Amino acid sequence: MIEISIFLLILLLAVILTYYNQRQARAIEVVRDMAEDLVSMQIRDRRAKYQADLEGLDTNAWIEKQVNDVLERKSEIASRQIITDIQAIEVTLKNGGRVLITPTGEGDLKRRDRRMGGSRLAAFAARSVLPRRYKVVARTLLDNEFLDIEAEAVSARFGLGWRKPARLWFYVAA
Repeated sequence: MIEISIFLLILLLAVILTYYNQRQARAIEVVRDMAEDLVSMQIRDRRAKYQADLEGLDTNAWIEKQVNDVLERKSEIASRQIITDIQAIEVTLKNGGRVLITPTGEGDLKRRDRRMGGSRLAAFAARSVLPRRYKVVARTLLDNEFLDIEAEAVSARFGLGWRKPARLWFYVAA
């Protein structure tokens, strides 16, 4: 009889502990959700404030910074060209290198190059937007928290419609 009462007491204690652990877990989830909401509000406020200050953004300096970050060295831009049909900015560097900046992925650009001409002669004469040999580098919001906001502002000044891209592709001529 004593064994049964001890077993029932242990079982009752286990049920009570389980109940309180579940309550504590729910309370922790509520606190976690509140902390996430607070951080989200702070990020949203910081991004809204940054977006309001974008009128003074120097497009050439922004492009040069992005190219330097991708190349991991200081490079000077000789010229830039806007390619509207693929929504891209082609940058020519003073050392002769080329960088194509676009929100368009590699597969889409290759398909566009294949469709450019119906005949072999037209395909040969058409200029490919991708360099013959190139390295692809993707930049996302993990690299720069304001990348989408800045890219949209820069593209609008050049007449491109990037609309807050989550990723920018950099095709660097090798």
